[in-house]
Order: sequence, then C-alpha cells, then structure tokens
Amino acid sequence: MYIARIRKLETVVTDANKQKNMWLEMKEGLLTVYTKPLLWGVVRCSTIFNLSWNVIFSVYVLYASQELKISASILGIIYGTLGVGYLFGSLLAQRAVRRFGVGPTIVGSATVAASGGLLAPLAVGSELSMALIMMTGQLLFGMGVSMFSISTISLRQVIVPDALQGRVNATFRFISWGSLPLGSLMGRMIGGTMGLRFALFAGGIGLLASACNYCSPHFYNYA
Repeated sequence: MYIARIRKLETVVTDANKQKNMWLEMKEGLLTVYTKPLLWGVVRCSTIFNLSWNVIFSVYVLYASQELKISASILGIIYGTLGVGYLFGSLLAQRAVRRFGVGPTIVGSATVAASGGLLAPLAVGSELSMALIMMTGQLLFGMGVSMFSISTISLRQVIVPDALQGRVNATFRFISWGSLPLGSLMGRMIGGTMGLRFALFAGGIGLLASACNYCSPHFYNYA
C-alpha cells in the first residue's frame, strides 16, 4: 500500500551497446565490492556478524527455556523487545548520521548490536531479572542492526553508480546472508559439545570481533 503511494519516477540506467551476460554482471558486482574499501569492509564484517548472530539464534530458545527456565509467555515478550529495538533504531539512524556522520554511525551501531548479543549469556538471578537482562540485549541488538542497515544501505547508494546498484546489492546478500546457515550449524555443534551458554558467549565474541573490524580509518573518515 505504501509503495503504491510513492510518486517519484526513477530513470532506469541502461547501456544499449552493452550485451547482457549474467556471469559478466556477477563479476562486475563482485569487483565493484572488492575494489572499494568501504564496501568490502561492510560486506566482510556483515558476513562475520550474520554468522555470529546465527550461532546465538540457533540456541537462544533452548538456552532460555531449558537452562534459565523462562516461561513461554516471558520469552515471547523478550522477543517482542527486538521489534521495539528495530523501531527505535530506525528513528535514531538519521539523527545519528547528521550528528556523527555515516562512518562513525556504522561503527557505533555495530558496537551497540554486538553489546546486545553479549548480554544473553550473562543473564542470572530471578526469572524477572534474567528476562530484563535478555530484553535489554534484544533492545540493543535491534537498535544497532536497524541503524547499521539504514546507514550502510545509504552509504552504498551514495558511492555505487546507479547502474550497478542491483549487482552490488546481490553481491552483498549472497556473501553476507550465505553465512547464516553456517552460523546455525556452528551453533548446534558448539552448543551440543560445549554447552548452550558457551555457544552464546562464542557468538557474542564473534559479534564484537565483527564490530571491531569496522574500527578503521576508512569508516571514521567517511562523514
């Protein structure tokens, strides 16, 4: 419904003299991402981030229900907090970019999301206190991911030529989303051998490592 209300007409950029070839277009998208340090940094760290988050996600419900003995209704509220985080992040993203710049916002939002992922294995105490800790983690994760997604997509739209937007977006998704099944498999293996809490710690450390990868002059100097 809302898409139908968009009145802006966009010009489709095409090259009539260029013969279309799927493999050449895929190569062009890969080269565009790989040869631009900002883009390659984002896709590399997004891949690590997605892998690490799915390590956590694959054992999260088992950890909450079996080890922490959190009821299904409370667990539903915890998951609902993630959506609230997404909403807050979308409202704060533009303000953060205006005040700090695109680069620092990317670094900061990745760090916020990583800190949220690290809270789940630290949940202790009563059911209420554990739920509050996990809700805080979900809130921070949702805020960070939402702000990160908005700022990185905005960055991509600015530095990538219009004719390459689709190919670059496909490259991003193929590489970064391709790590999701591997993260689930790793979570199952780590949780089954080392314990569910250990798997959450491993995923949280991976998230933090991903955020640290963004801390480079390429991002800080990009306003």
